[in-house]
Amino acid sequence: TKLSDALPQELVQQGRKILDYREELEAYYLSRWDGPVRKSVSVILHDHLSELMKKTVADSSEQMADLKKQYFKTNPHGNQMDNKVLMDQLDQVCERLNSALSKETLSRPEIVTFVHEARRRFMDMYVNEDTERNILKNLSPKYETTVFDYLVTSETVFRYLSNQASPEKYDYSPALISLTKALELILDYVYSQMDVRWFRGLSEEKEKKYFRENGERKKKLELGPYIEILRDSQMEVSGKGSQRDLYVKHRIDPRKSTFVQWNGDAILDISKLSSLTAIPITMSTKDVEGKWVGGLFYFQDGEDDYNRHLLVQGLDYIRSNYRNRVAHKDILKMVSVEECRDLLIMTENLLWILLYIIRPQK
Repeated sequence: TKLSDALPQELVQQGRKILDYREELEAYYLSRWDGPVRKSVSVILHDHLSELMKKTVADSSEQMADLKKQYFKTNPHGNQMDNKVLMDQLDQVCERLNSALSKETLSRPEIVTFVHEARRRFMDMYVNEDTERNILKNLSPKYETTVFDYLVTSETVFRYLSNQASPEKYDYSPALISLTKALELILDYVYSQMDVRWFRGLSEEKEKKYFRENGERKKKLELGPYIEILRDSQMEVSGKGSQRDLYVKHRIDPRKSTFVQWNGDAILDISKLSSLTAIPITMSTKDVEGKWVGGLFYFQDGEDDYNRHLLVQGLDYIRSNYRNRVAHKDILKMVSVEECRDLLIMTENLLWILLYIIRPQK
């Protein structure tokens, strides 16, 4: 029996608040060292980081640019938007980069504080209920640490490259892959908690995505299939200009839904999206004429099915417009990271939203 099961829930909640408050105090003091001490330490850290970044960040950027160049030299007509071989190679570079930089977290207090404050800002602005303020703790400890490391790595790479004398010459793929890797890991956690099994009505297309030929569940997926688990139907836009209306098209029979059949509601509390109606979600989909249109749409109070699919559309917008773009022939520019960063952790907060609706597991 776990201690948390033996104690009254009131004491458990008090303990969690104390631990979260300790983390906030730690972040606060990391960002407000005594002036002279901070300056002297910063000089040492700057020298250390300069050497470290030259060997990791800049080299990783060059490695990714070289991988793209080599791939498109031998595959001039390769699928730029979704090439698994190239993406796997880029992911491996990113994983090595994150492994190297995660050991240096204490040398980057400003960036650690930045990530904490982005998460706190979301909670303070949109979540009024008395709940766990550090929503990263809705993940298991292993996932919590790794997701946080990737967020810090992404911001470290972005700041380092964008502050170089010629920032436009660098490939920002390491920053963007690290950022979307954090999102992918959160969805991987959701998938790992689901009751994934074959069921009558599962489409052949989805069966190939989630199961091996022998019927065994796949342990790891790509970002696209992770997002697809949450989707039952497509969304469509009708009308024009300010009169556009977004709706769920062709609602699927719950008996054929991976989200329903794999007990998605037991992992994600979709009803919480009703409290986030002030957050705009950028997405694109087809209108009634089959043309692609984009825009800002909002969660609606009490419309769980609509809200879930709008969240899916927002996540898929990240995948198709940013994650897949790293497999383009040209280098990834700084503006792409800035845009993706805004959508995930700064303005539209898609990454924080996803963490917020995960039900803490006992």
